[in-house]
Amino acid sequence: MAEQFADGKATAKERAKAELDNAWVWTENEESIREYRLATAVGWCISTGSRRDGPLPRVIEQLSLFLNDVLPYAAQAAIIRDIFDPFRPQPSIETRWLSWNDGTIPKLAQAIYDDRAFDRLPILADALEEASCTDADILNHCRQPGEHVRGCWVVDLLLGKS
Repeated sequence: MAEQFADGKATAKERAKAELDNAWVWTENEESIREYRLATAVGWCISTGSRRDGPLPRVIEQLSLFLNDVLPYAAQAAIIRDIFDPFRPQPSIETRWLSWNDGTIPKLAQAIYDDRAFDRLPILADALEEASCTDADILNHCRQPGEHVRGCWVVDLLLGKS
């Protein structure tokens, strides 16, 4: 529900109701607690719309609070970097990348997003290189190991999400 809210497919009221209705589920075991908190945190961060132009320290603080005691700090930091990197300037997307090979790049990005198939990010990096992308931040992010989540800044940038 948090992801649906972040994607504009659910209202804040629907999200709150779902959290109340399902509060018992996420207390069942450690793995469900982790999944619940991760989805809630990512959904909250995405829904703030404040990756670049908003109160970034508050977003990071809230994300850390959601994930506290569920993930080690290193994993929290990786997720924060996956959603936004406050120390990296926002790269620009070239239209030729998006139109290359009949729109392969946005199609790949959308499939990764829809299927939560972030293990395909290296394939996206290869396609971007073939489309003449030389942005090291974008290519390196797609190839970095570790957990990626909905809200991944590269996927969202390619899909035109803010």
